[in-house]
Amino acid sequence: MAVLEDDLLNLEIDPVKVYQALSGRDRLQAGFSEMVSDYATLTDHPVMKQMLANIYPKIANFCKFFLKSLTDKLPCLPFGVRWLCRQIVRCAIAKGASTAEACAQMGDLLLWRFVTPAIIYPEPHGIITDTPVSIQARRNLTLVRSPFLLFHLFILLGVPRLSRSCELSCAAPRASRSASSS
Repeated sequence: MAVLEDDLLNLEIDPVKVYQALSGRDRLQAGFSEMVSDYATLTDHPVMKQMLANIYPKIANFCKFFLKSLTDKLPCLPFGVRWLCRQIVRCAIAKGASTAEACAQMGDLLLWRFVTPAIIYPEPHGIITDTPVSIQARRNLTLVRSPFLLFHLFILLGVPRLSRSCELSCAAPRASRSASSS
């Protein structure tokens, strides 16, 4: 997990914060000839555009990694969560939603309730146990998590929408439980 391990990795995309993080020498080397104070000037500055253009693909790659890991692990969802997903889809369909709409709502619920909190705070979710998360790493995780909340990013990254994977997961047969009698 490069996001957690590299404290020098800075995925900041706010032009003002990127500018403020640069030292005076770095500002001059980057081509900022004078102190820039307003947001509009910074966002239009060609050097800032180039700096941000270098960061966006990194964030997209981390998002692809998280999405691929997530969709690969969907069959590992606990039985109770799968059951809850099935019930949400059934109730939505009973209320008149199409299967695609119902699964999209359920996928959004999974993202908002389970995935995004686990990205920002992986420790209480058992994702990591022995790696301390620095302030910079937490900020990077927050910046990686933000695109998950934008629906169009699923399409832009070329990754199948999570709800489609969830639809397949909900349609999967129930896990068989072996009943042990005492």
